[in-house]
Amino acid sequence: MRVVILSSYWTAYYHRTYMEDGRAIGESEDMGSHCAERDEDEVNGTAVLEEYVRVIDELLRIGKKVVLFYQTPEISGHGWHIRAAINRNRLNGITEDISVSYQAIKERNKAVNDVFDKLEHKNLRKIYPEKRMCDETTNKCYAQKGELVYYEDPHHIVHETARILFSDDLSNAVKD
Repeated sequence: MRVVILSSYWTAYYHRTYMEDGRAIGESEDMGSHCAERDEDEVNGTAVLEEYVRVIDELLRIGKKVVLFYQTPEISGHGWHIRAAINRNRLNGITEDISVSYQAIKERNKAVNDVFDKLEHKNLRKIYPEKRMCDETTNKCYAQKGELVYYEDPHHIVHETARILFSDDLSNAVKD
């Protein structure tokens, strides 16, 4: 294995919460617990970020090419009902956009993005989902844009959409 692709719900683990209606909800005691040395240790956002960096650094140290996908936008405001909203749109022939605030996404992801932005290595490639899924001009990140459906649920991008959005980025990232 020469290439390792890293993608996660980075921001949720950092904050130990999910987003809903532009605010953090669903705090979980075990979110990020994989970053603790022992099960009984307290984990905070700093420990989570340090573990992200440690893993990436170790992979690079042993000679792997690392492709780092930054956080995909969290689709707050629609919660677990996003799939139902998209299905309703499809059944009714509605192709209107379903979106969330890009500004809220940037604020939520800032701490993780700042740490990832500082990482540099000749074998590290970065892919920025926000660049493909959000629009700075309209201040929107999309769950559905016209007929293109981005999400299966609030956390998982539709496989075919991921291929459309990221195949070129990924192909370029893994080239030698």
